[in-house]
Amino acid sequence: AEIEGAISSHYAVAEAAVIGLPDKIIGESVTAYVVLKKVSPSSEYMEKILKDEIIKIVESLVGRFACPKHMIFVKDLPRTRTGKLVRRVIKAKALGENIGNQDLSTIENPESLKYITSS
Repeated sequence: AEIEGAISSHYAVAEAAVIGLPDKIIGESVTAYVVLKKVSPSSEYMEKILKDEIIKIVESLVGRFACPKHMIFVKDLPRTRTGKLVRRVIKAKALGENIGNQDLSTIENPESLKYITSS
């Protein structure tokens, strides 16, 4: 929650979902899925600038250890009808697991799952 809050404090970020993914070196690494406001990275250069700015914010507010190893910009994130992010489905999709086994009936916007990819 702290990392998501730090990422969301960037002027261009509408919302963020942070999950931990397995990492051979450190055990688990931070991966952030970020939805931007009306600003969208139109090039790799803009995307790199936004990533660097967001990482600096996370580093200053939470600490260097909390900086996302991977940051993926997406158009939307899966949420329930009450607006809560469905992180278990995001993590399963990012890990390449079959999400057909998951209960997807609570997801209001299932089309958002196509944006979730592994890093």
